[in-house]
Amino acid sequence: MNNNWVSILSSEDQFKIEIVTQMLKNNKIDAVIINQKDSSYNLFGFSSVYVRREHAKKSIELIQKHNE
Repeated sequence: MNNNWVSILSSEDQFKIEIVTQMLKNNKIDAVIINQKDSSYNLFGFSSVYVRREHAKKSIELIQKHNE
């Protein structure tokens, strides 16, 4: 991943990551999930949501609004 993408959310909760990613995509923001969980057990580690740097501020605002 190049410097144009930034992490806006990391969590052990894969369901939360999927919901946030879909919410961003519904708002016309490209978002990708980077899964850093241990593939042997799928219990340890976390996943992160990445967006383009120019969409980071809007993405964070949408997440905060969604969590209210």
